[in-house]
Amino acid sequence: MNSAVLSNQRNYTEQQSVSGETQEASGAAQSAEQPPLGEMSELDKFGLAGLLRMIHSDSPDVAALAVGQDLMTLGLDLNQPEPLHTSFASPFVASMTGVPLEQDFALPSCYNVANIQPLQSRIASFSDETLFYIFYSMPRDIMQEVVAEELMGRKWRYHKIERCWLTRDETYPGPVDVERGVSERGIYLIWDPATWKKIRNTVMHNLPNIEL
Repeated sequence: MNSAVLSNQRNYTEQQSVSGETQEASGAAQSAEQPPLGEMSELDKFGLAGLLRMIHSDSPDVAALAVGQDLMTLGLDLNQPEPLHTSFASPFVASMTGVPLEQDFALPSCYNVANIQPLQSRIASFSDETLFYIFYSMPRDIMQEVVAEELMGRKWRYHKIERCWLTRDETYPGPVDVERGVSERGIYLIWDPATWKKIRNTVMHNLPNIEL
């Protein structure tokens, strides 16, 4: 009984080995029939045909790049509870003894900054340029709303159609109503994010287009 089982297992192993060799030979034959990567179209080069050509490449580095690296072949103990980064620096280094993974050093006390106030508490001390930088560099962030409120407090208004900030130029007479409660014309300072400066211009705008 045992001899029969062993015989069946041996036959199954041999069949699997022959099947694997046949598949490898078939894959190698298919790869040999394919043109080199340089002669493939862009569609084939970055598709399955190109991947198959890289897997069966004569260069082991190219083949490894396509297939990847088996971590079990690197001598790593993947079952240990400790993290690997303290003892494993790179799969491309033969010996880990010459690689300084953790260095002992003393951090000067001047590098430690304590009692850092939240950014919101310092918004009022920022210049207009700094506020605009925060507004445009932090889209959909809470800080964008915070600086928008501060700009509103400084008499800046956002034009919803032109998508720009503007404020009345206090050095010139106030705007004149073109249509009372609907539109007005006056000299305004407009913040241009492209040139990053304030531009003085005569503007006629509809009041409903301004966020008050």
